[in-house]
Amino acid sequence: MAEWKMEAIIPFAGMLEEQNETWLNTPTAPAKWGTREIIGHLFYWDRFLLESVLPAMQAGKPIPPFPIPDVYNRSAVAALEGRSAHRLIRDFIETRQALVAVLKETAPESVPQKGSDKTWTPAELDAFFGAHDEHHQLQIETFLHDRNQAYRRS
Repeated sequence: MAEWKMEAIIPFAGMLEEQNETWLNTPTAPAKWGTREIIGHLFYWDRFLLESVLPAMQAGKPIPPFPIPDVYNRSAVAALEGRSAHRLIRDFIETRQALVAVLKETAPESVPQKGSDKTWTPAELDAFFGAHDEHHQLQIETFLHDRNQAYRRS
């Protein structure tokens, strides 16, 4: 595979390290997470993939079912307590780089998912979670653009 979708967010996350901590903690929209929570949410999904899914996939065994997203996301955000946005961004980048490296070295065979008729290849995981990244990156980009526009007007 020439380019992995899940790699695309790494340079963007690096740019976020240059942002003010206050802005990184500001909700991206009313009743939405801030950038810190979004990155933390991605970080915890990466850890799930790296620690649970990819080891099973590399062993040619069925991968575990994915956690219930709402429950997992609430737990992930709660686990961020006490961590600065900048620290989370660095942790995310490091974990994402490790995840992509493991994806790249994982055999391209399809493996089943426990409790499901679904099968997954590394490329399918990359496409699925890469699209998820794109959704959240767009949220953050829109917030930063709108914030910068408001700042210029004031």
